[in-house]
Amino acid sequence: MKKNTGFSLLEWMIVVAVVAVIALTAVSLGQPIIKFFQRNPAQQQANLELRRCIETMAQALSNGRATTLVVSTPSIVPPVQNSSIQFLGVDGSTYTIVLSTTPSQSIHLERTISGGVTNDSILSTHAINLQFSTSSMDPGVVTILLAMAFPLDANTMTTVLWPTQTIRMMAN
Repeated sequence: MKKNTGFSLLEWMIVVAVVAVIALTAVSLGQPIIKFFQRNPAQQQANLELRRCIETMAQALSNGRATTLVVSTPSIVPPVQNSSIQFLGVDGSTYTIVLSTTPSQSIHLERTISGGVTNDSILSTHAINLQFSTSSMDPGVVTILLAMAFPLDANTMTTVLWPTQTIRMMAN
């Protein structure tokens, strides 16, 4: 009687086929996971820039005098309606928040102090829409609509729309 001590060729072929199927499945499932981890830092950076921009605008507006508020459309191409706002702050400075094309798609916060010295801060360089509106019932209430577009990788852009933000300005 002959004793078998190894695997037959058929058994080896079945094992190799099963391992190949498992490997192909792992590779096809792994691609979306790899893309997620590659894009996640870019998405986090986009959300951080968006949040900082809206918080800075809200801070400036909340310290502004509602009676001095002017919402306008700047002369940029293409024009974005109501994408500029100007007001006096409680510190006596004139503030302007505007969507600009210099540098491309940027939001500027300009503060002009008495004496004419202007400080221009760029809040974002990824804005695709910025709109201000006021309430006809209460001119001290300003609503901001903000949208930004960020590159996630070499081929993909994502658009982030911040929920409409309402800010109350000072009455006088």
